[in-house]
Amino acid sequence: MLIDSVPITTVSGVLGKQASLPCDITPLERDDAVYMVLWFKEDDNEPLYNFDVRGRQVAQARLSSSDKYFGKRAFFRATTHPAQLLVDEIKLSDEGMYRCRVDFRNSPTRNLKINFTVIVPPDRPIIYDSRRREKANTVEPYSEGSDIALICEVKGGRPRPNVTWYLDNSVIDESFETRPDGTTVNHLSYPNIGRQHLDARLMCVASNTNLTPPNNKVVVLDVNLKPVAVHIMAKEKFVSADKRYEIECKSSGSRPEAAISWWKGTRMLKRVTKNFSETGNQSLSVISYTPTVDDDGKYLTCRAENPLIPDSAIEDKWRLVVHCKYELSL
Repeated sequence: MLIDSVPITTVSGVLGKQASLPCDITPLERDDAVYMVLWFKEDDNEPLYNFDVRGRQVAQARLSSSDKYFGKRAFFRATTHPAQLLVDEIKLSDEGMYRCRVDFRNSPTRNLKINFTVIVPPDRPIIYDSRRREKANTVEPYSEGSDIALICEVKGGRPRPNVTWYLDNSVIDESFETRPDGTTVNHLSYPNIGRQHLDARLMCVASNTNLTPPNNKVVVLDVNLKPVAVHIMAKEKFVSADKRYEIECKSSGSRPEAAISWWKGTRMLKRVTKNFSETGNQSLSVISYTPTVDDDGKYLTCRAENPLIPDSAIEDKWRLVVHCKYELSL
């Protein structure tokens, strides 16, 4: 059989890891046996590895590995199917076309070709914001309703890696480009961040092989949230003029806590209020208020808003019905 007509098996290995070059040494006849396995690289006629079984059991075969190529990094394992030449600490110089020659006791010599490629993993991704500030584990808060704009850059990799953005476990952006300096870049633009994205994991993944785990970088989303509810507590059907009342208003859902203000009509009340923070993104405000006869029919409004988010204010109104006491004299 001509060597050039032998089918070629393509094998990849990762730089610095162990690789396996397969070679089928199974005899065609049951009563036949392997005598010798020789490994060559490209057009070099000197074997780089010799597995000699002549006059011995397979377990006692003579082993010889050329220092010109693998030296002590190589070991031939004949007990697997197919047999394998294991090579440790793969180098770029190991890449190339290899030939495995198998000599049998009775059968014709078998030649096999292996096209071996060395894969260089990419560096770990680096995440930047739109101002080219590198992000560590958490990005600065985005406001609810805003868009995410982040950049993931990955240096190196052979072949060039795929750079993909994930939100938790879902792919959200697979578009990337390679710059002339060899850096692979993915510009993420993700619209309309919401409450459901608080503490979500954004992950940039760089991968160019399934032989080793991909490199990734994770940041956790911090989100400023709008208030979702505001209520004036215990709205009475009517109040008495010139009587002092402690009126409570609760707001929930804002992150950070909502700023609560009190209004009568279109005028903000400057009276002393007490504001408290509660658990679960809740806020409580208490105003000390003494209605007058002129307040009858007017609205007392509690307004909650997140100062970090424009147009986030929500309100609860209470229409005042003011009763007054009349003193009669003769």
